[in-house]
Amino acid sequence: MTLEIFGQKMKDRIQKKMGNDYEVDLDWFWENNGRKNGRLTIREAGTNICLAARLDRYFEMLEESVSEMDLEKAVEEVIRECSRSIPMKESVTEMGLRITDYEFCKDRLLFKLVNTNWNQELLKEYSHVPFLDLSVLFYLMVGEDEGMSATLLVNENLRKVWGVTAEELYQQALQNTPEKMPPVFIEMNAWTVTKMLAEPGRLPEMPKVEKMKRNTLYCLTNRSGRYGAAAIQYPGMLKECAEKCGMDMVVFPCSVHEMLFMPLGEGDSLDDFTELVRGINQSELEEDEVLSDHVYRYDYKSGRLLIA
Repeated sequence: MTLEIFGQKMKDRIQKKMGNDYEVDLDWFWENNGRKNGRLTIREAGTNICLAARLDRYFEMLEESVSEMDLEKAVEEVIRECSRSIPMKESVTEMGLRITDYEFCKDRLLFKLVNTNWNQELLKEYSHVPFLDLSVLFYLMVGEDEGMSATLLVNENLRKVWGVTAEELYQQALQNTPEKMPPVFIEMNAWTVTKMLAEPGRLPEMPKVEKMKRNTLYCLTNRSGRYGAAAIQYPGMLKECAEKCGMDMVVFPCSVHEMLFMPLGEGDSLDDFTELVRGINQSELEEDEVLSDHVYRYDYKSGRLLIA
């Protein structure tokens, strides 16, 4: 069964279960790195507010042969997930009513990083600015509740309605993101890695890094652990990390959620590091979490970040 067929079956079954008081829709969109995904939305009739669930997570849980029981279980899970979004309904409603008001929206504007070459279709539609081999994408934090969040990517149509440039969006998001998604810089020792694997999305409490050690990895992300690689763009962040090092650094794009740093020694091979990153991207990460196949070098004297 393909994702498209699965999505249509889910839509029809949810509509039947919810009845005529609700409208169920299925739409398709591009995610990070050219990945196509579907979104099921449940809308109360006569309103503009809908509750949504991504399709891929339910499709991936099913075996190749999908039984009626499997489909019914997936339907119940989608309805349950949408119901969990209800506490955010008020903030989502307000955003829907005021989405064209830039003064209202601008304080909710944040950014994340994606790979430029792998997201050509996405970047045709959504506002962005270039950064090395990456692009800075903008999104609105619509609402949060008990670990859940609702976000909205800013497309070119909305930017034009607001009457601002992509550079103005960038400057605004550059003010907001460090405040709403504070940076976290921690040493990646064995305890840290074990803790992060045991509780994904929850960062362990660690002492502040005062000085970086040779042959040791350090992780830069944000407090939420979501799209934390963007913290590399925070004003003064790279310089602050470099001052703990006192020399050039190699920067590994671990995923869209974090960057790894290590002091760069004389005998270290950037080509070997690049091959290591490519191998991890292919074998360890989900496709939509990969950020880049390149490593970066931070030049301590010039204060510049370069593609290695």
